[in-house]
Amino acid sequence: MQLKAPDTKPDAATGATKLAAIPRQYEPNFESDKELKAFIDERELLRRLPVARRTIHNWRRAGKIPSIKIGRRVLYCWENVSAALRRLERSVE
Repeated sequence: MQLKAPDTKPDAATGATKLAAIPRQYEPNFESDKELKAFIDERELLRRLPVARRTIHNWRRAGKIPSIKIGRRVLYCWENVSAALRRLERSVE
């Protein structure tokens, strides 16, 4: 799939070229900045959890914790990771 350059339109008053509106599919899908900031990287996840980096990697590959991979970068939503770990929690009797 190839992406084409956005259409440009000259401004009638100044003659300068302006970019056309960004298509809806490329607009951010986050409702607020708070939602966007809910994603953390591996370093922050390791700071919050007392486990080794390899353990995080194993949990992610096994599907125990949810993650989002964008290129080479892996992001985590702390609320979803926390909920996933609570589901794995064993009760001590």
